[in-house]
Amino acid sequence: MKTNQLLIIVMFLVGILASCGAGSNQKNNMEKRTQVKLETTQGDIVVAGMERFRGGDPIVKRVIATEGQEVYINPDDNCVYVDGIKLDESYLAPFTVTLARATPNPITVPEGCVYLMGDNRGMSRDGRDIGCVDVRRLIGKGIYKLSELLQNWLNFAELFLFSTEALRQNKE
Repeated sequence: MKTNQLLIIVMFLVGILASCGAGSNQKNNMEKRTQVKLETTQGDIVVAGMERFRGGDPIVKRVIATEGQEVYINPDDNCVYVDGIKLDESYLAPFTVTLARATPNPITVPEGCVYLMGDNRGMSRDGRDIGCVDVRRLIGKGIYKLSELLQNWLNFAELFLFSTEALRQNKE
């Protein structure tokens, strides 16, 4: 399984657990809380709560552009350009084609918004369909790659197993 897929699964599960774990009192408090602006930069993977996506379920997408930037999907090479510069999208699967869709092309990201796209461009419902997303809709962002976390855990587990095996052999 690819790193991006693992990260998306973990972020999705965290979003589900967070939404399922809140009782009615907590939900009332969450609705009353002051909205905090989540700081994002181009390339961040974020979780957004949007009514227009899958009945309001949280979605995980990549920030392609932030406020004031212009996004253009070039129909000649099917690549994404931000402020005239072609994005290095090495995280996409080989031979991925990015097609423009329903939103204006190019589109300038308004103040207080971001332009989001999924990494699975052929199947992703994203900024190409609904346009820019208000940053107040962002409920989280990826801060650690699961593969690195998993690799650190596996290294620790291997060290622990090796250490216990050495201790057992010394006792015999």
